[in-house]
Amino acid sequence: MPFFLIFLGWIYARFTFHTNRGHAPCSKLNNMNLRRIAVVDDEAEITEMTSSLLELLGYQVVAQGRDGREAVDIFNRDQPDLIFLDYNMPKMNGLNAALEIKANFPNAKIGICSGYLNKVAGDESSPNLMELEKLGIKFLQKPFSVTQLQEFVESYFESEERKAA
Repeated sequence: MPFFLIFLGWIYARFTFHTNRGHAPCSKLNNMNLRRIAVVDDEAEITEMTSSLLELLGYQVVAQGRDGREAVDIFNRDQPDLIFLDYNMPKMNGLNAALEIKANFPNAKIGICSGYLNKVAGDESSPNLMELEKLGIKFLQKPFSVTQLQEFVESYFESEERKAA
């Protein structure tokens, strides 16, 4: 836990330094409408860190959860613009939660994060990763950097912005 706090403090200090000097890594995002994001992970530290980073990047974290069943409930209740799910969670894994959300909300934007992406890709009981991407479900390998998180989130909204322009 202390490493997590030190790491989060370092990220915050670095972000604040760049922002105050006019070099905000999220300057592109600051001009966008505030996007609503939910974060669901069974590890509280990961949920808090991801939520904090998203808020630093200019997003609004509208809900947090700890398991796949709660993820489905959060999406049904809050209908965020994007929901991040951990792959390995109790009660229902992130993949099954994502598929249930997609069944009810076909246009839902869903990101699944995992430190075990190779296992996810090799799981024969799981749908093919490319098939999931066709459904709008993308994967992000843990651990991820702030830049990777930013690019991952932006990738969901870039096509929307092009259509609106």
